[in-house]
Amino acid sequence: MRLGAQHQALYYDIPTVLLAAISTGTGCGRTPRLRECNAQLGHIPAGVALGVTFHAVSSTLITRRAPRYRKCVPDPWLVPTAVAEEVIWRASVKHTENAALSLTNSVLFGTTHLHLGGWKAAAHMALFGIAAELCARAAGLPTAMAFHVAYNISQLSAQHVASTQSRRGQPLLGTHAPARQGRG
Repeated sequence: MRLGAQHQALYYDIPTVLLAAISTGTGCGRTPRLRECNAQLGHIPAGVALGVTFHAVSSTLITRRAPRYRKCVPDPWLVPTAVAEEVIWRASVKHTENAALSLTNSVLFGTTHLHLGGWKAAAHMALFGIAAELCARAAGLPTAMAFHVAYNISQLSAQHVASTQSRRGQPLLGTHAPARQGRG
């Protein structure tokens, strides 16, 4: 694990996972019934497909080049942090009851990404938040979690290609942010 990844785990990933665990444990957010959870699990592959598609389309629109993906090993905090973010940003709001609050959450989620590339990154991640909210509304929170994880892994694997090519002097594909900063 690189030094930058360790620092991000300390100041962002671990606190995010702990905050989500605390909010889940205290009853904040909506806890689905077992029958509802089983029905929602069947939509996880759709969430994965939507996450990869959202990354491919948005990356192509931003860079005007289709991303090329390579197998990569994500850091161990990528999945739990993405799941925790969905718990914090979506499960903490009864999204089926308050569309304005859900939209506000998506915009706020976007603003937490200002450091990645200014207002363009914030706008992109706000759209990502809206897409994740739509996944949660249509098919449940597990689908939104799968969407988020698939997007992050797609971005990481596309950036891995970009960083490998930039070392060879070839033009970059995908986004310009380092792989660890791409967390949505």
